[in-house]
Amino acid sequence: MFAFSPNRPELPASLKASLRPASMAADRLLPLAEPWLSTLADRGLRRGIHVSVLAPTGGGGLSVAWHLIARATQQGYWVGVVGVDDPGVLAMHEYGVDLRRVLFIPRPRDAWAEVAADLIEGLDVVVVRAPGRPATAVARRLTARAREQRVVLVSVAEPYARWTQSSDVVVSVRSASWRPAPRVMTRDMVLDVGGRLVGPTSREVRMSLPDAAEWVA
Repeated sequence: MFAFSPNRPELPASLKASLRPASMAADRLLPLAEPWLSTLADRGLRRGIHVSVLAPTGGGGLSVAWHLIARATQQGYWVGVVGVDDPGVLAMHEYGVDLRRVLFIPRPRDAWAEVAADLIEGLDVVVVRAPGRPATAVARRLTARAREQRVVLVSVAEPYARWTQSSDVVVSVRSASWRPAPRVMTRDMVLDVGGRLVGPTSREVRMSLPDAAEWVA
């Protein structure tokens, strides 16, 4: 059954209530940690926006996404992750993600859009890694649904497979390198962050993230 079919059944109300308790509040923004807090104009993740994270394979795109959503999970908001075969849960924990608030659908195959559409109806944030560049109609409908449901949609993709639908925030990983730290490896990242919720020009953001075991995004 297709994600945008009018005959597609809705998620049960009981499931929505159990998964999305924090979403019932009238808050307009989801919380952020630094450096995002001082980078985005709203100083939070505005509900209904699309954040596009662009990085080559192994270039840190997932690390950026996990750090972006970490503070929201800590404060009780629910996140769905679609199409990420190996999310690296140890790394997510190191970045501050509360794994008790995350639902994983790692292998949706050709049904990734349908799964993402369903999760948008019941959660606060949905992180999606499509198997390739999504069709324009699919991208437009997912971003429209996220806007209607007041859900933050985060797409992670390689630059060549970026969504054709425009994004409210675009995070591009310019560089990511490893360096030894006293106890763990640290990943130094340089990001270009732009979009209408950042300002008239893009901003350079530098951040360092700890490595968990041998996981690399």
